[in-house]
Amino acid sequence: MALQIDCDEDGSIGLDEFCELYIDGKFNAAEQESLVEAAPLLKKLANDRNFFGRFVIDSLTNNLSDQSDNRYGVGSLILRNLGRNSFLRVNCWSSHQDFEYIKKPDAFIYEMAHDHNFNFLTIGYFGPGYLSKYYEYDYSDLDGYIGESAGLKFIKERNLKEGDILLYRALQDVHEQFPPESMSVSINIMDANPAFQYIYQYYFDTDKNVISHVMSAKSSPSIFEIAGALNDADVDDTLAHISANSDCDMTRYRACKALVKSSNSEAEAEQRAKLGLDSNRRMVREMTRRYVSSVLQAS
Repeated sequence: MALQIDCDEDGSIGLDEFCELYIDGKFNAAEQESLVEAAPLLKKLANDRNFFGRFVIDSLTNNLSDQSDNRYGVGSLILRNLGRNSFLRVNCWSSHQDFEYIKKPDAFIYEMAHDHNFNFLTIGYFGPGYLSKYYEYDYSDLDGYIGESAGLKFIKERNLKEGDILLYRALQDVHEQFPPESMSVSINIMDANPAFQYIYQYYFDTDKNVISHVMSAKSSPSIFEIAGALNDADVDDTLAHISANSDCDMTRYRACKALVKSSNSEAEAEQRAKLGLDSNRRMVREMTRRYVSSVLQAS
């Protein structure tokens, strides 16, 4: 499971001092050992029970202008950029009884087992903390297609309580989160190395122990769908080239899917599907096979 870090640091520091010490200490969130070394510093920040309240007041006073680059969803606030491709984030975890959850439960990732394609260090700051079921897996064993056996190994379940520090290791730790009993808050040091954006992130069906969804930042599903819908011969040729030659398996599949979906006849769809079905990449073959089967069943 995520690596538990024991730290009895009882001193406290404010947000500005934390950022200064983190940057001056040349910590690197892309390296797990460096994040472990940063744990006492994060614990000192969490020991300041007032810094987050001050931050929220300042942020609201300035109309959340400090969140203009925040690409995260409900309950996430960016505290500071920490340099060297890392930043400090706060997550607010709603319970079943909280308004944000009642209004839009799908905005949270509860009960969706997933891995991370980046490292991050987290500490429970407030409340009983979300419950996680923790698993481990071997990323290198996977081709990465939906329905593939994931090889998840259940480790344990536990809450992220106040003061608990965990290191989530990229491409190794998987967890399925459940709402806390009451509103809870965690603080994260996040690895934002751009390289991780091009590594697949997976969601898992833990009952079947298979991959249920594949996230890829390297290719946009919508742009391929739009391109295919244009019904332009030159665009179709480009999609076919991408499907056969891209260095990203998901990109190959999405280009092939767009061509199949925009076909003018069943015969044309079958011909275009061969781009994926005959691919030398297993992920592309399996994803195309799955899509073609679903289309045939629906017709």
